[in-house]
Amino acid sequence: MRPLDALCELIDNSIDSFASDGFQQKGSENNTVTVYLPKAAEVSRGRGSIAVLDNGPGLTLEEAQNALRAGFSSNNPFDRLGLFGMGFNISTGKLARKTVLKTAKQGSAQMLTVEIDLEEMVQKRTYDVPVRIVPKDPPNFHGTLVEVKQWWPQGNPNAGFAEKLVRLGQSEIRDQLGRRYATLLRDGAVRIFVGDDMVDPFEHCVWSDRRFVTHRDFGNISAIMRFDKVLASQVRCARCFALVDESGCPQCGEKTALRTVQERIKGWTGIQRYDDANQYGIDLIRNGRAIRILEKEAFFSWTDARGRQIKDYPIDSPFGRIVGEVHLDHVPTDFLKQDFQRTSPEWTRAITFLRGESSLQPKVAAEAGEPKNESPVYALYQGYRRVRDVGTRDVYMGYWEAGEDRPKRISREKETEYLEKFSRKEPGFYDDSEWWKLVEQADNKPATELTECPECGFQCLANAESCPGCDHVFLGKACINADCAANMARSAVVCPECGQSQDVRQQGRWRCSFCSRENPPSSQSCLNCSRPLGEVNPLNLEFLNQNSNKDDDLSIAAFSIPLPNDATCPPMDINAYTVKPGISLVRDGIALPAVVHRDQGLKVFIDPSHPLFSEYQVRPEHVISMEAARLLQDANARFMSGDKAHLWSLPALSWRISSNYWRDRLSINPDRTRKRAEEFFETLRETLPELMDGAADEFYRSLPAPDQGSLVRTIVQNGVDASQLPELIKSGKYLAFLEHRLVALVVEKFPERFFDGSFWTDSYQKIPVGDPATVGQIQAVVLARYRNLLDDVVGFLDTRQSDPGYVVRVERTLHLLFRNLRPGL
Repeated sequence: MRPLDALCELIDNSIDSFASDGFQQKGSENNTVTVYLPKAAEVSRGRGSIAVLDNGPGLTLEEAQNALRAGFSSNNPFDRLGLFGMGFNISTGKLARKTVLKTAKQGSAQMLTVEIDLEEMVQKRTYDVPVRIVPKDPPNFHGTLVEVKQWWPQGNPNAGFAEKLVRLGQSEIRDQLGRRYATLLRDGAVRIFVGDDMVDPFEHCVWSDRRFVTHRDFGNISAIMRFDKVLASQVRCARCFALVDESGCPQCGEKTALRTVQERIKGWTGIQRYDDANQYGIDLIRNGRAIRILEKEAFFSWTDARGRQIKDYPIDSPFGRIVGEVHLDHVPTDFLKQDFQRTSPEWTRAITFLRGESSLQPKVAAEAGEPKNESPVYALYQGYRRVRDVGTRDVYMGYWEAGEDRPKRISREKETEYLEKFSRKEPGFYDDSEWWKLVEQADNKPATELTECPECGFQCLANAESCPGCDHVFLGKACINADCAANMARSAVVCPECGQSQDVRQQGRWRCSFCSRENPPSSQSCLNCSRPLGEVNPLNLEFLNQNSNKDDDLSIAAFSIPLPNDATCPPMDINAYTVKPGISLVRDGIALPAVVHRDQGLKVFIDPSHPLFSEYQVRPEHVISMEAARLLQDANARFMSGDKAHLWSLPALSWRISSNYWRDRLSINPDRTRKRAEEFFETLRETLPELMDGAADEFYRSLPAPDQGSLVRTIVQNGVDASQLPELIKSGKYLAFLEHRLVALVVEKFPERFFDGSFWTDSYQKIPVGDPATVGQIQAVVLARYRNLLDDVVGFLDTRQSDPGYVVRVERTLHLLFRNLRPGL
């Protein structure tokens, strides 16, 4: 038992009291539980107490005596949370040596007081606890107060238990209680306070029901799957709660006081708006209280017939995003409510409904001969398994990276910013509309020499300060009115929000953004560098922060490497950014590939469209490592002499940095290239049934008999019944099982179905040329180019080549195949 579990045991009993027969208040919003905690310093000095107070109906004398008897439980195990008796005694006994219980009924003039001193009970060898009846104080009090005090001394197994609880801090305790009791708090069944501060219910940051992905087998898969299903019914004894058969209760013999209990599963599973290495999994709830938070093993692991445990999710990266809240009110728990009884038939039926009886991986399930899986978690897995693909295809936020000519996910820094705004319930961030803009942004490849507005999609000139369609600001500045600070076009002379003039001469001295010289209000240009008043420095840190995207793949948190001569390298952050489309690092007519600012570490701003990267094939990592090496040289000049001076050269330091942090990214890796090649063909296969609609049967009939036989064997080996083959051929779903060579053949035979925005954006039929012969020649060139690219990748996959030169060539081939994919693929 953890310290917070002990506290929750006491809260559970208070919450149960509100459901007592005959107890009524004016509105459930008046049902209140208050937790009082001492300061950690008090506990460390042996002082203070922990108290839980409720304004429920209170206990009668008999109820109080029973509640304190070890092993006694008057609770109905199906409708209540608490387990007065064993759970109560263990919890209070873990926290402290002495427990005081005060309780009073509504309308009574008296209250009951019980004091339990565990050490005294051991010394006297008696477990009888006297109950005192005293005048109620205050007179209007009703409910129950449980107070524990006199902490266990050092040497006792429970020493420090209470201190661990209070050292969590009241904010963390409120957050954890908000997660455990989220359902009850959201429904208004109870209010919980920690001191004077109310506990807010936890809310999952998930995509709305409007968001979905399209899957070849499941169609549109919503980002939220809701369910409310009764799996079975049981008849239980209303007295002892045992399972009843036709002859009556096997334990107490009762035949009339019976109760039907539904095995009802209610809740949802869905997709979190961000992925995380730990914050994913499904909350399992019983009677409004979360028993398991972020449960993973029950849903994302599978044990095969030979007893081998197989991890199903996540497998493409360390990050997951499937979450949910599932109510299992009928499934029994252990007596301390640490977990459900996983060997019970109720648990087995519930998990089978939620995640099925097979592996979530179709190929693994097919190889094991497992039954078809139609569970909610299985469907979500098929649609959202990949957690790093950005754009609408897999519903993840990103932006178009011009240098790599592909979409990239937004930075963790940006995700954290959006999540904080979600927590503050800011419009557009609490709902998912602002998040969704970043999803769509990742699909939108800007037209050459144009910048696509992220707000309205208008194609703007690359050097435009703002969008003509919606006034979204590309090149901006902040209002000089500190109370406003609105973002506006950098040439604006009046703030569109507050109306204040942006003429610095009217405001006082102004600072040049180029040389930082302060100038008098009357000066129209900088007295140091002669730059005109109001001109924005495109290499200025503030400007670059506003007009770039952080690149997590290129950034290094807490950068540090071993240095020669026992020199030290204190950890620092290296943050890399790529400028947004339409922004160039140009000053005085000279375009720079990168700009560096030493701002509490190193900030490197990269223009990926610069010829250094796009034509000369220099990697951004090389630029960053060289700049980091130069910073290390400047900080350690006194060590750069003697017989180890060669180790301080820029190439030597840059190599050490690259090998420490980017070995996998920069080295030639056949396995990584092979995985990327397989991903390309998987993407193409997934779209084939759609692209070949109406022609799939024709292609199958055109295949030689050996190819047809090989294809049928592959389909059957993937768990598909042979009787379904005619329907698969007719619908085109068989195309998803084609081997690499045959996928390329489909493109060759039906090129008109793959270009003009169907799969690739290259023109094939929509060529603006009047001469049919010329059109045919252009089509032949386009098809030959793509067929050669596909053949190159097919040969690499089929021969499993690892020659470095060949691997590099295939990487470039894949870049060309991915480059002009239809947005959303």
